[in-house]
Amino acid sequence: MHLESYKNVSIYLIINFMRRRIMDFRNTDLKDLFGAVAAEDDELKNLEKYFFKNQLFRKAIGKDKLLILKGYKGTGKSALLTMVQDYFYAEKKVCLSIKPDDFPSIKLSNNDNLDLISSWKKDLNDLIIKKAYETFLQEDKPQKKFFNAINAINDIFNLPQYLNADTDGFKKKIAENFNKNREVYVFIDDLERGWNGDENSIHRISSLISALRDLSNSFKGLKFRVSLRSDMYSMLRYDDSNLDKVLPDIFDVKWTRDDLLKILVMRVQHYFGNDIKSEDLDGLTQTELEPYLKDIMKLNFSGKGKWHNRPIHNILLSLIRERPRDLINLCTLAASKAGENNHDLIETKDWETIFQKYSRDRFNDTITEHKYQLSQDGVKQLLNGMKTTKAESKLQKSLYDRDEILLKIKNILEQNNIRKNGTTYKMSSKEGLEFLYSIGFLVARKDESENGYINRVTYDQNQDLVDQNSGYKFEIHPAFRWALNYDPNENILAGFDSEYY
Repeated sequence: MHLESYKNVSIYLIINFMRRRIMDFRNTDLKDLFGAVAAEDDELKNLEKYFFKNQLFRKAIGKDKLLILKGYKGTGKSALLTMVQDYFYAEKKVCLSIKPDDFPSIKLSNNDNLDLISSWKKDLNDLIIKKAYETFLQEDKPQKKFFNAINAINDIFNLPQYLNADTDGFKKKIAENFNKNREVYVFIDDLERGWNGDENSIHRISSLISALRDLSNSFKGLKFRVSLRSDMYSMLRYDDSNLDKVLPDIFDVKWTRDDLLKILVMRVQHYFGNDIKSEDLDGLTQTELEPYLKDIMKLNFSGKGKWHNRPIHNILLSLIRERPRDLINLCTLAASKAGENNHDLIETKDWETIFQKYSRDRFNDTITEHKYQLSQDGVKQLLNGMKTTKAESKLQKSLYDRDEILLKIKNILEQNNIRKNGTTYKMSSKEGLEFLYSIGFLVARKDESENGYINRVTYDQNQDLVDQNSGYKFEIHPAFRWALNYDPNENILAGFDSEYY
């Protein structure tokens, strides 16, 4: 951590520990306090101030010709893409944004992948030219036919109105920059629009990705930044082995627990008018970050059992997956409840009241997110089958060794005809375990008997644990346990291990 940043943080803590703002949650726009749940609903000026710039952001603003940002729903793919585009625009680069609504109607009657890729390359080239004319000349299409997007944009910026006139100083600088570097950045987001997981959807998107790779390699200076949901990628790769060629261009949108807490801190501090940047928080521990939240929540959780008097960040980071949206949803629900209870800080009672709704929302969101990966209602049947039995509820059981979890899944599959999408055979217990692990419903865990440390591993960290008798057990992620519990009145939190995060 830089010394100057440390001084700034220290000054903040000294001044602000001496006073506390009084919150009125009933009359507070919680979107202003925590930020919008979805990046497209947030104002760019706000996102610029409280966006946390991690290593992937720094990678995305590099010189890569093709970069695909892969992540689960709610991991911040759109926000990251928006901020990368904002960065390049500030650098006077030509930036063009494309949505699925802009895509041409690719004919899918011919399933020849090479023909689909060829169609995409031609139509994307035309679309990029069209977007450039709309952006810089307010024209739907050029006066003459171009077969190379870079040449077409070069033709635009050779016009005297850009290089010689002063009518639009910023566009003139973009024109000068383009004439010097010949770089165009194309941003493609929301590929899940119109996606239903069928054969046509898979062929359409897999051929698009292959076309992007070909175009970026064929046209020097043409660069793509694309967001892609993880569940879509799993289906694409299962269907099209040629996508292995783009593996070096795919990067997972992931956040550490420290990152997630910093995201919350930056949003809250932005609301209070404090200009705290990502670099100001470098090197701070979770304990050092927590005081930044003292104006909106009590910093200790006073629930019963092993979680009594624990730091509030332990609770928050235990109940979310590695997704900023989970944290924003959790805090928004609790702040709303605090308003109903006339509390000027979010208290333990407020948190405890909303845990069940938060859990059910995450449960239903997961079914919706991954429903196309399995046949018909397969995801819903599989997840509902994981609910605790009466005996498991009494034991507060959410941890299973490999044989136990495979047996539980086997019993579910015997009662339901669950198949992977696109296959005709029933899913095996091992495939069911891999699916639940891959979507973050299950987490692998090993207890170290010597020091009492609990080692938890997600699918992104190690995808091979399902195939190994490695000593790891599997537990249901805490985010889902209220939704799955046999007894809705039970104190679910009491069954969590206090060492969770």
